[in-house]
Amino acid sequence: MSEINDYLASIKTDLDNIEVPEELEARLRSSLSKATSKPKLKKAHGLVASILVLLLLIASYNYSAIAYYSRKILGFDQVVYGTLGDLNEQGHGQVIGESYTFQNGVKVTLDGVMIDHNQMVAFYTITDESGNSTYDLDLTSFKGFWGNYNHVHGHGLINDEETEVKWISIYDAPKALDRTLTFNFSLFSRGDTPWERGEISFKLDRSKALGHTIKQSINQTVMVEDSKVHFDAIIASPTVTKVLGTFNTPLESIVRRKNGEVYTPDLEIILVIDGKRQTSTVRQIGSSLKGGYTFEFHFEGLTGPVKNLEIHLVQSSHTKEVSKVVDLNQNMASEEISLENNKIVITEVVIDSSGTYVTIESDEHFNFNDLNLMAEGKTVPLADINKIDYTKDANNGSLKYTRTFFFESTAKENIQLQINQITTKKTTNKIINVPVK
Repeated sequence: MSEINDYLASIKTDLDNIEVPEELEARLRSSLSKATSKPKLKKAHGLVASILVLLLLIASYNYSAIAYYSRKILGFDQVVYGTLGDLNEQGHGQVIGESYTFQNGVKVTLDGVMIDHNQMVAFYTITDESGNSTYDLDLTSFKGFWGNYNHVHGHGLINDEETEVKWISIYDAPKALDRTLTFNFSLFSRGDTPWERGEISFKLDRSKALGHTIKQSINQTVMVEDSKVHFDAIIASPTVTKVLGTFNTPLESIVRRKNGEVYTPDLEIILVIDGKRQTSTVRQIGSSLKGGYTFEFHFEGLTGPVKNLEIHLVQSSHTKEVSKVVDLNQNMASEEISLENNKIVITEVVIDSSGTYVTIESDEHFNFNDLNLMAEGKTVPLADINKIDYTKDANNGSLKYTRTFFFESTAKENIQLQINQITTKKTTNKIINVPVK
């Protein structure tokens, strides 16, 4: 056993004394270095792949953001609202971004347009870095090969520095064959600013036109006392819903005018879509060539299917010429007067060195359009309305309207109140059910 141990010990001694050649040592170190670097290389490949994926995600996100903002007409979030705001957020407008600068530095920028069969919505910015607002602009129309498209209505918002105004304006819808439009506007002379005309031309992108228009005949008439309100049709598109109609037949108009009464073009209509009430954003009322009046109410656009559609005629107004003369004195208190089936109350008459004050209480919707004071045989026009109060009737909950009318007269005898014209509003609450196809 000891011999074996001695033999193994001698072999170990020989191995320990072996010297490795330098060339072989270098090769071994090189091989070991390559062998140990392989796992690191795999880790490096994984890290590079992760970075590439992250960069692709960032690029994809940025591309989506750029694509989103390139579709949206920017800078109008505080001006546009409702359906138009939603449509703009969804990128349904055509971005234009063309400008014209007048000689005095005022700049008009047509930011974009939104078009359907009902109307064209123009988004534009007026900039005046001086902030002096000494200019008058007329932005009346767009011109195409097939016609002019006039301004209907609009609204704007000025910034705090008064150097920029953002406008949303409605124009007539361009005809289907028009492909190029020119935005026409003029700067009127004011002070040292000369008159100047400007224009911006652009190509219409018809692929941006919104949806189709639904036109539904209504052909229903509602009686309001002795007047007729006729609903002709409803025209709905993504940007606006229009309710069209007339009131008063020609014969009725002639009779009413002969009797001194004018049917005031003032109605209040509410649109109820699937139980959701909408008040009108625009009311257009004018005289008809046939002798009556026409009306057109604008509501939010329809962008989806509708199950139930109702039109509520809430109230209408009547204006009538009257010739009512009331004797006044300083001792009057709670003097009731009947005027065309309406009760008014003269609650107080005060005459001092400044003039005459007549306080009258009436229903909420009763208005005096033409009111004078007769003093010592002379007509004294209304100078001012000094005080207006609303009070609630404890019996029926209705509102009472109290106003103090001021006349520049200090006469204390032979004074009369002369009422020439009044306007009253009648609540109707009539409902028109519109068939939905």
